[in-house]
Amino acid sequence: MISPLLLSLPLALLQAPEQRPGLVMIPGGNTVIGADLESTIERIHEMPASAGVLAGEYPRGSVMVDTFYMSPTLVTNEMYLEFVNATGAMPPPAWAVISKERRAELIQAGKEEFGPGYKFDDETRARWWINHWQDEGQRWEMSPSIALEPVVSISFMQAQAYCTWAGLRPPTEPEWTRAARGDTDFDYPYGPEFDRTKVSHNATKPSQLAYKLLPVCALDNASPYGIYDLVGLVHEYTDSRATKPEGWKSFSVDFLDDRGKVENTIYPAPTWDSSRILIKGGSYRNQGVNCRIDTRIGYERDAAVSIIGFRVVASALPVKDSAYLHSQRLRSNVLGGTPTSILNFNRAIGVEKHSYADMAQVASNRAAHEDVKEINLPNTYAVFGPHTSLSLTPIKDPFLVHKHLKLTQIDRAIKKSRQLVAVAALYTDVSFADIDLSPGAYSVVYMPGLKVKDLEEWGGWVKGTERPVIEEEVVVEDEETKDDKKKKKKEEVEEIKPSVDISGVELIPSKRHLLFVDNEGVARAALPVIGNPAYGRENKVPNQITFREAKGKQTAAIEFEFKLPSRSGNCYGFKFAVTPVDDNGNDLSSPAAWNPQ
Repeated sequence: MISPLLLSLPLALLQAPEQRPGLVMIPGGNTVIGADLESTIERIHEMPASAGVLAGEYPRGSVMVDTFYMSPTLVTNEMYLEFVNATGAMPPPAWAVISKERRAELIQAGKEEFGPGYKFDDETRARWWINHWQDEGQRWEMSPSIALEPVVSISFMQAQAYCTWAGLRPPTEPEWTRAARGDTDFDYPYGPEFDRTKVSHNATKPSQLAYKLLPVCALDNASPYGIYDLVGLVHEYTDSRATKPEGWKSFSVDFLDDRGKVENTIYPAPTWDSSRILIKGGSYRNQGVNCRIDTRIGYERDAAVSIIGFRVVASALPVKDSAYLHSQRLRSNVLGGTPTSILNFNRAIGVEKHSYADMAQVASNRAAHEDVKEINLPNTYAVFGPHTSLSLTPIKDPFLVHKHLKLTQIDRAIKKSRQLVAVAALYTDVSFADIDLSPGAYSVVYMPGLKVKDLEEWGGWVKGTERPVIEEEVVVEDEETKDDKKKKKKEEVEEIKPSVDISGVELIPSKRHLLFVDNEGVARAALPVIGNPAYGRENKVPNQITFREAKGKQTAAIEFEFKLPSRSGNCYGFKFAVTPVDDNGNDLSSPAAWNPQ
């Protein structure tokens, strides 16, 4: 964990620590990704029915992956239990407590509705559980014997909710591949050749472990970085979309008869669908050829089956992951674009606090597994607790629309159009002593300094005055108002409303402000920009936070300084300060308040 004290330094000076609790550092580097054409054609010959899926693994290339951290195992049932207990999220279907009598009733009801072939298997159980887990009298319990099995039958959306709670995220496909392959071009995390004893699949050796959901780390199959079960066991969610790989080209596959003549030619056509996410690695129900690093399948984000699980990763930059996940709550029409596209997460700044369960207590709640009696967990294994953060993420280029003019010129343009400009996103799990802003995600909108008269015309609330009463205009229709000329005149003089409702926040005349705006376009809080906004070369404008100590009349606070691009390598810089507090009003403006538990 990067100490919050270091966050007062520019991001460029921060160094990734070698270890973080519950995670393993995966050093960055060029990574081989995808399958070569020759191998792809060979596999299609073996499994022609899977030609479309296999063709989607091609071509082989190389990508640069930055340093990041990954959990050494898949998220286990005992890890997910912490999340369910803390948030009230839906427990996985495997935890449902269903008596023999109740199960018989469900099977009979299913046969009456769907026919005699109906089975109450893992998938039908999951569909039933989604609709009935909150029924009166329905119970659930995580059996101690499956504590170390990977959690399954949860959707990507549920997995992402877990990640958001823990301050982590699902890996991208390049990150997942980097953790599995390292600097090699092997097909398997443990080496170049398939080994039945190292992969949980439909023919695992010894045979009593085949075609079964095993605990994590049941087999000796660690990657070069000490990451287990990356192939086999269960498919794993990534945060990458099922889109066409760069460089993919159509190709043909010839099938020969016994005499070596072409009997049939096919042209494999993968299905690309950006609404789907990629799953990797194969599962315990697959044959060995499906349990490779390059296996990639598109899957629905809101579907869930018993052969898909997930693991978690963290970026080297602090608060980046939390900012990324929480920003997705924001509406594009307020922020000015899709959050994941227009926000610069590499410049996210702020503070965060990770927490962890007591491992001695967690271990005491386990029981022996039915099939694997001894499980050697790596010392990097941990059970995550809730995460707390306060972050600001700049928009990549908000003033491009104003052609990167001087800020005084941009101010004049905004005053004339009344179209305010979103410049960042803010997320907070905590409240503030100095502004009335509830925890949540907000668009941060820049507002130029306005004179009292202009503020009043915009419907603003001038600091030190009573809050204005906004009355709805009532138009009484009569012959005069129906007159075409008077209608036209009224339309010409009709006031242009500002793009943000500023009626509920106090504003200081002639002072530039940052507005914290909700998804309805309503400013919920406003803070004056400290000093004059900076303008200078990229390396001269800070992008950092500083812990400000209380001194004289100055209160303790966290000062945010962030920069936005301008022309010719220059940047605009803005500064503001907040005093975060906990639920009891205790100050959280010191580094010690954010130390990990």
